[in-house]
Amino acid sequence: MSDAPSTDPALLARLEDLEVRAAFQERTIGELDSLVIALFARVEALEARLRVAESRIEAPMVAGGPPSADDERPPHYGGGDFAP
Repeated sequence: MSDAPSTDPALLARLEDLEVRAAFQERTIGELDSLVIALFARVEALEARLRVAESRIEAPMVAGGPPSADDERPPHYGGGDFAP
């Protein structure tokens, strides 16, 4: 066998196709990696907001004190006393 590069057109076309596929896959993996990082950051932010909301809900229950005006139902929600 010789050390000269192959000039077989079918082999060269196949090699080019593989190089194009590899480049496309590398780009796609990079884009997906960026998306996963962004989504992970968003999930962390939403989890932090959820913890704050949970602590606000649990705080009056743990304290056992009377509900504050913020905890009461607004008058327009009604209490079933509405008669048409």
